[in-house]
Amino acid sequence: MAYSNGFDTARVLTEMVGRLGWRVPTRNDWNYTIDEVNATSRSGRYFDSFHDLVNALNLVKIQNDYNADNSEFNAVLLNLQKDAIMKCLTGVFNEPEFIQKVRLFDRYGNTETPITNDGKFVGYEIKLAKAFDKAIQINNLELYFDSAVSFNIYLFRPGSHTPDKTKQVITFAGEKTTVALTDWVLRYSESDTWYIGYFQDDLDTAKAIGEDPSFNKTVCFSAKPFYSVATDDQFDRINLAYPDTTYGLNLQVSVFKDFTQHILNQSHLFDEVVGLQVAFMTLEKILFSLRINSTSRILQDGVSAMTVQQLLYGSVPVSDGPPPQKGMDKKIEAELTKVKKAFYPIQKSRTVNFS
Repeated sequence: MAYSNGFDTARVLTEMVGRLGWRVPTRNDWNYTIDEVNATSRSGRYFDSFHDLVNALNLVKIQNDYNADNSEFNAVLLNLQKDAIMKCLTGVFNEPEFIQKVRLFDRYGNTETPITNDGKFVGYEIKLAKAFDKAIQINNLELYFDSAVSFNIYLFRPGSHTPDKTKQVITFAGEKTTVALTDWVLRYSESDTWYIGYFQDDLDTAKAIGEDPSFNKTVCFSAKPFYSVATDDQFDRINLAYPDTTYGLNLQVSVFKDFTQHILNQSHLFDEVVGLQVAFMTLEKILFSLRINSTSRILQDGVSAMTVQQLLYGSVPVSDGPPPQKGMDKKIEAELTKVKKAFYPIQKSRTVNFS
């Protein structure tokens, strides 16, 4: 899982790739096969509908690799679509996404209490704010145990007996250990409650060191220590107890805006701007192609560099060129503004009368 500008890149690309597709050329000189991924168009729209020059045949003629095989050329088509989607997404979601970074607690006293293992599952119950556009990410675990031991930390949610995440950790005797986590992201759209912790039976003779915690203020979530009766690799989610101890575990957490679910629900809003962006990038490839053949120079004797510049930018850098018009770059800019308003609606002011 990878995040960029407040959305889960992998999930969003999975949804948006294939909303528009590439048509299969009917020319006799077409020697490739467009695979299912690139040919799929769930919206019923195709990239050549944004301009006749934007087609797979022209991309074959201008690609830098003279001897690309079928899979390599399909990779070119797929990467072009993904790059265009990412340009459009980052053009819409370009406002600050970061909200807070916090440690669950700071230590305020010098008391250290070894915690007796009694076969429980222990850790933190995390409650998320009921907001589809927020998420928290657990960046690091801070561990404090009296012995060196290797065991697993788990992330669970209600309704699932399989952990969402598992991380093997190794502690040092009497020393705090920081363990970095990758993509431990918690979203309300998946669950409003999460459990992170470990099974005490996995510790052997090692004991967690409890500290005097001063819990910090958190935004968009709350977290409190708990323990629960454990059986094998499961624990009781209903009957939880909430003691005032830390079980040798502290968390470093980031809170940020997360538009993933909104994008997944409204991916169709991007169809027009993604199509324009693919067209723009294809025409730029035509304009700046390094290939030396008749097609790359003038694309079948029908298109000049001046024409392509006019299409892209609305004007050409010569004094006696054609009059300026609205270029594709301005069309993309206008469409991005329209899409952004759908995700960031302007709140109208209201007058409240007090009697």
